[in-house]
Amino acid sequence: MGAFLYIFRIMKPRLSLFMLFVLAVAFFAACTDYVEQVDGQIAVFNEHENARLESMRHSAEYWVNPVDVLEDSLFDERDAKTYRTVAIGSQTWMAENLNYEVEGSYCYNGVDSNCTKYGRLYTWAAAMDGAGQWSDHGKGCGYDKLCAPKYPVKGVCPDGWHIPSFGDWETLLMAANYDLQGYSYSANELKSKKGWGTNASANDLYLFSAFPVGIKMNNGKYYYEGSRTAFWTSTEQAKKQASAFRLGFSSGAALEFCDKDEGYSVRCIKDVLNEYTATSSSEFPGSSSSSSITDGTWFLWNAFEAPDGFVVTGFADESGTSGYWYDYSDTDVGGKSVIMYPKDVEENDFGQFFPVLAETYGGLKGMVSFGDGFEFPYAGLAFNVVGETRRGADIHEWGGLCLSYMSTTHFIVEIVTEEDAFVSDDLNSFRASLPKHPSVDRIDIPWERFRQPAFRTELKNIDDVLSKVAVIKLHFDGETGNTVDFLVNAIGSLGQCPRPD
Repeated sequence: MGAFLYIFRIMKPRLSLFMLFVLAVAFFAACTDYVEQVDGQIAVFNEHENARLESMRHSAEYWVNPVDVLEDSLFDERDAKTYRTVAIGSQTWMAENLNYEVEGSYCYNGVDSNCTKYGRLYTWAAAMDGAGQWSDHGKGCGYDKLCAPKYPVKGVCPDGWHIPSFGDWETLLMAANYDLQGYSYSANELKSKKGWGTNASANDLYLFSAFPVGIKMNNGKYYYEGSRTAFWTSTEQAKKQASAFRLGFSSGAALEFCDKDEGYSVRCIKDVLNEYTATSSSEFPGSSSSSSITDGTWFLWNAFEAPDGFVVTGFADESGTSGYWYDYSDTDVGGKSVIMYPKDVEENDFGQFFPVLAETYGGLKGMVSFGDGFEFPYAGLAFNVVGETRRGADIHEWGGLCLSYMSTTHFIVEIVTEEDAFVSDDLNSFRASLPKHPSVDRIDIPWERFRQPAFRTELKNIDDVLSKVAVIKLHFDGETGNTVDFLVNAIGSLGQCPRPD
């Protein structure tokens, strides 16, 4: 499948074919030219889910049976409006579009009754509460500027709810669209039964009830009522673009990068953790691993500024081995997978390899070669939060993780507790799947995006896990004979990693 999965049909028979073409071009143009990135995202989803069918080991998410979906309601004390909500697996979503009036929000076609019918359409700045009226997590976010939001972003949502991140939408898609045939991109299970036309196959199995309310373009005009809808995420992409989830008429659902000054709907998602968030790096002296950090509230390993072979996590024990990078593979369980590093890098006089590697290549560069001998080959990089004793530490206040990296395939970030720290292949760790990036890119991963795998052997509570994390892993798995090239430039607490030049 390509990035553009939409087949444009406007449910107004009097429109000419030329007008249909013009509207289609305008709709595509709104998402600029990020075709390659969107194609990459879709390819990762397909690859990820197909692998899951074969081994049940490649997915960090899980399918939710529609019969387990629960309905409830949300009362917004700010304007006394009540919204239907729906619990899908571990997530609870608004099942109606937000209709809270703020500057930068609009009724479709400027008609007040459409706000009652559809909810409001918001610019990204309005959705993120760029003015900082409700919290400072999205303060300063807007068009033609970078703001590095702190997750979760309450934005314009009621108390206890937040603007969904890219990862939140990704989790919903994986929960709702997975079937025996693999990944479905129609997202008919999330569409309302009415409003999508006679040719649509919308069935609203998950009671999410996405209605085709249309959008407000950045030319001030409104389009696609009855055929399209789009929802903002809190994930920023560039000065003028942020990520959005779009649904089309007949088939088509995609997470795409779109213009921040367009008007899209907002669906809030319920907070699943207390708002543990990283503090902005501007509030600390310096931004590299050489900074003085003693309380573990944040961290950053940046190979460009401090090419050390260890991550200053803020936690330490008597061994003095906190944060040292090391690699691992399936050789402990009979496999033959290995990580191969550039041949021109050798240990320094102190017997250290990773500091030399980081200084030479601006990060940890290598290639994973998956061997035979174990049914599910794997290898990866890791560091201990506290030290080689692998005692756990409370990392709630990190808010999540950030990573600056290049990888030729998707991989997994794992947070491992002290009781599982010495397990060769942990089946219970919370993890998040990251997409492949052919060039270095930065990604933020809030704690809410971490999930246990579907093949877990023990159900855990993430709040308990975050209070005793011992190991952070970058985990690659694949088929025998395959290889993966990677380069890790930086890792840190949420929001701390520098944006690539």
